[in-house]
Amino acid sequence: MELALLEDRLGEGERLHLDAAHRVVYAVHGAVDVEAGGSRASIGENATWHGAGPCVIHARAAARLWRWELHADGMPRSDSARTALKLSHAIEMPAGGALMRADRVDFPPRGIAYTHTHQGPGIRVLVHGRFRVETNGHALELGAGGPWFERGPDPV
Repeated sequence: MELALLEDRLGEGERLHLDAAHRVVYAVHGAVDVEAGGSRASIGENATWHGAGPCVIHARAAARLWRWELHADGMPRSDSARTALKLSHAIEMPAGGALMRADRVDFPPRGIAYTHTHQGPGIRVLVHGRFRVETNGHALELGAGGPWFERGPDPV
């Protein structure tokens, strides 16, 4: 399986047609409507939508979106010049399946996330500020919009 983080930049009124995939869409800026399976959901800045079937994203205002997608057959296909791949990573799917989550954690300036692990792998992305992440003796310095991958069981 491949987990990918993509960034979509849509102008007001633009539409993005997406094939079926397990996905979470996060609105970094702007406002969009998501049409999927006969229903319509509106999301604005700092809000998410999730689904698994094909969908159409319609920008009500200029929008910047981050989209996490899980694909069994490799990398997601996109014919849109408005979409950029930020990061992808192969992951092993547990026999019983997995849970795709969209969590947000906020820290005060100079805040510290003490050493911890996660139940499973994931691509994380920094929304605001600067961040240093250390795993297995490697350090990564990130700025706003910077993504990184965590395996899950490795202490971070």
